[in-house]
Amino acid sequence: MQLNLGNLIPAALLLAPGASAAPSFLSPEAHNISSSLFLASASTYCRLNLHYCGWNLMNVDPEYKRRISSKLCERGMCDPSDPAIWNSLWNCGADLEFISICGGAYSCADGGSGRPDYCK
Repeated sequence: MQLNLGNLIPAALLLAPGASAAPSFLSPEAHNISSSLFLASASTYCRLNLHYCGWNLMNVDPEYKRRISSKLCERGMCDPSDPAIWNSLWNCGADLEFISICGGAYSCADGGSGRPDYCK
């Protein structure tokens, strides 16, 4: 019996359409991959699924200010000098995930080593 690979490959792709899909630079998958790679390479400070105050992240690595400002601007808060940037609360996931603005000055508290930061 002779096996024809030309017929098997299209059949395999029908059974598992995602198997041959590669993310393009325009796809959300590519963004998520690049974000998580950036997160892993930019800092080891941000631990997965812990919450962090904006001020805490920015004091450890100045690059976080650019990233936090960019994320807040996506939500309509585009003034990088706004004090809310310091009192914002973030989850460390595949990328920084916005949780909330805690309130006034010193309203975001450090939870301590290995514990999540929180709004007072």
